[in-house]
Amino acid sequence: TNNTMLIHRFKPLSITQQLGRAAFFAVIASRAMTTSAFSPENFPSLSKHFGMDAPVPLVGLLFSAAWCPDCQPVVPKLASMLQQERDDASKLIQIVYVSSERTQDQMDQFISAATGGEGDKLFSPIPFENQKEIQELKIHFETCAGMEMRTLGLRRRLGGVPTLKILRADDARVVQDDAVSDLKLLSPTEAFQKWKSLVKDAVEA
Repeated sequence: TNNTMLIHRFKPLSITQQLGRAAFFAVIASRAMTTSAFSPENFPSLSKHFGMDAPVPLVGLLFSAAWCPDCQPVVPKLASMLQQERDDASKLIQIVYVSSERTQDQMDQFISAATGGEGDKLFSPIPFENQKEIQELKIHFETCAGMEMRTLGLRRRLGGVPTLKILRADDARVVQDDAVSDLKLLSPTEAFQKWKSLVKDAVEA
């Protein structure tokens, strides 16, 4: 009886079950590949920031929202860093604002307040009316506000708001999944120096 119970307990998976597992891992692999293989040419507002002739070596995708309590201290600190290191920062990184605001006015007012009215110099927002592009970017990186998951059809998130994802401009490779912790834990100068090292590290990788 004990042997029968052991045989039953460790009964091999059926073909259907095996295929189910295979399909599951195939989906996971596919999602991982999708997340890592970013094609800027599919995003009209971003394509100008990428390529071998890109104006600066790094692009930072800032997923944020005015109504988000965690975003309210982070975005001004990022703006302060860019202002403090203005000459070097303008040659190193372009920040692209990916909005989760509910209206154009909310986005414009938040960016203006966070940057001291210098939003057009420090950030390059994806136009608010380009909602399809914004949504596709969030889906690709699986990064959005929790309340947006259902609308986007996402069953999981790799990041929420705020998230600052840093990519190389020449090959669109992600070199830092989320730099928000740098803004929270480092001084503006320290954060900038760390981001500067990403260019060298990426070239040597």
